[in-house]
Amino acid sequence: MFADENLCSICQNESRQSIAYLCVVENASDLMAIEKSGTFKGVYHILGGVLNPLLGVGPDELKMDQLREKIIKKEIREIILAVNPSVEGDATCSYLKSILPGSVQVDRIGFGVPIGGSLEYLDPMTITKALENRKRF
Repeated sequence: MFADENLCSICQNESRQSIAYLCVVENASDLMAIEKSGTFKGVYHILGGVLNPLLGVGPDELKMDQLREKIIKKEIREIILAVNPSVEGDATCSYLKSILPGSVQVDRIGFGVPIGGSLEYLDPMTITKALENRKRF
């Protein structure tokens, strides 16, 4: 299903090839989690991890150049960063935003209270993110 060099079966799907938005994920398991939701109908780009200077993972170790090439080649207009909410994930998203063409809209998935979750058991950062990402009701 996934390929390092060639397009995977999801990205080969003709109904998705004409869509001008792309979801950036850390790894294949994140892609599969999004696919299971049945919500996202665009194409994907797997980075292969997140920036982590302490472990020696910089931009050259991730598939960031390929991402820029894909955006230009496919004329992508919108990118959804579906990267985990961690210090490294935040740094990766900030770096990506800084290197992507200005004409591309860059969004990040929302974070917060899970369905069925109870506020009393959530950590302060999750509650903070939930409040920051609130929606009009």
